[in-house]
Formats: sequence, C-alpha cells, structure tokens
Amino acid sequence: MTANLFTPIQLGGITLPNRVVIAPMCQYSADDGSMTDWHLVHLGSMACSGAGLFVVEKTNVTRDGRITHGCTGLYNDHNEAAMARAVQVYRGFDLLELHSAHGYLLQQFLSPLANQRSDEYGRDRMKFPLEVARAMREVWPKERALGIRINATDWMEGGWMAEDAVAYAKELQRIGFDFICVSSGATVPHARIPVAPGFQVGFAEKIRKEVGIKVRAVGMIADADQAEEIVASGKADMVAMARAFLDNPRWVWHAAERFGVKIDYPPQYARSHPSLWPGAALARKR
Repeated sequence: MTANLFTPIQLGGITLPNRVVIAPMCQYSADDGSMTDWHLVHLGSMACSGAGLFVVEKTNVTRDGRITHGCTGLYNDHNEAAMARAVQVYRGFDLLELHSAHGYLLQQFLSPLANQRSDEYGRDRMKFPLEVARAMREVWPKERALGIRINATDWMEGGWMAEDAVAYAKELQRIGFDFICVSSGATVPHARIPVAPGFQVGFAEKIRKEVGIKVRAVGMIADADQAEEIVASGKADMVAMARAFLDNPRWVWHAAERFGVKIDYPPQYARSHPSLWPGAALARKR
C-alpha cells in the first residue's frame, strides 16, 4: 500500500521523512519562562514519536507576553540556558515558526476586529507583521526552514477572512517563507467556531491552490485514514496534530502499521515492533 503520508517533503534547506507534524502545545510548566525537567521528558517523548517534525511550544519574547506564568519564554539568559539544555540533548532546532494566529500580537494587527489604529499600521494592517517576517527572513539561515502559523478566519463578521489570509500568504511567499500552517480563531472570545473533524482543512487547501506555497493543515485531525486523505488528495502538504499525540505518543508507529510502511523505531524500543513482539496485535485490539 502506498501512503502519501509517509513520503519525504522538502522545506527550505531541510527534508522531513514524512508529512506528520506534532503541533506546538503549551505545557504551562516553565519557571519564569525557563524550561524545566518536565520539558526534557515531554520533548523526549515527542522526539521518539516518529513524526517528521515536532514543533516546540510557543516561546514568548517578553515576560509580559505570556498566557500564564508557566509559559515558556526566551527573554533572559536563564531562559536561553534552559532551552539550550534541551536542544543539546535532542540535537536541536532545524526550523523556526513565527506565530501569527490565535489572537497574539501579529494577528491583532491583522484583524480589523482588533486593529483600530488610525496611523499607518492601521491603514495597512499587514505592515507590522510583514516587517517582522522580513526581519526574521534576513537572520534565519537559508539552509534551515522558516515557516509561519496564520489564521484563515476570525469566524466573525467584519473580521479577518480567508481572502485576507490568501493575500497575506502571497506576501509571505514573496518574502521567502518556506511553509504556512493554516489555523483560525481565538481573536475574539465570542466567535462561534464550527469545530468538527478537519474543520480548517478547506482553508489550507485554498491557500495551497491560490498561492502555491507549501501548507500544513491542523485542527481535529486524529485518524490515520483522515490524515492520509488530506495529503493524498492535495488539500495540504502536511498534517499537524497536538492532543492526538498526548493521547497516543506512538501515533506514527501505528499509522505506519496501518499502511504497511516500515519505519525505524529507536533502538531501545525496537523489541516492541510487531515483527518482534507477538503481543503487538493483542495490544492494538484494546
């Protein structure tokens, strides 16, 4: 059986072995922005998952920009040293992803629901986010990969819409971004979001077709057949999951079995492979 989900993909200067991505997930376990032992355990679990890419939780550039006091930051030397410890253990960051969604600062500038400025940054709501994007492109190495997470809609009348996202994506592609993760919502608390399996996939498909940049779909993707269909049908180049991996850190291993794809397990876990452990079939039935 051929599985598009398990084909390599080139992003900038790096090649991912498959199209499965672990989306960033806040752990709310940092100490004044610094990663702790919990992060080492969590990062290790995700690093062994077999996913082509694991995106570390959002990292705040200022102390007062955090959601909670437990959020990860990179605003002082202690934060840097704590993160370096994790990077040294797991050999590092090959990719950088700018957060421009979910009501954070850049999306606040983009959305007419939030940006009520009367100056040049209000007349051109993309001006500041694109300034940040250009600055990042200038300093991030081309031999790695640079991406961004954006909102496709605010899910509110008069807000940021899919056509705005397409225009933004075109500018990001022109600047030199390698991929876009297409999400939505969280700009205003009272938006009614029709959450259902794959509810944001159509937005990713629209940007992929109209812009041509590589895109990642995210949001209520949990089933292997569902993920395969999204990639195989050309709706997105990659799929991202978050809570599916909290529920099952071995999601990729089991999806590979589902499609008859052979992947390497970490040597320490190799004896749990179905070819070596008769109990695997029994465990899958539970």
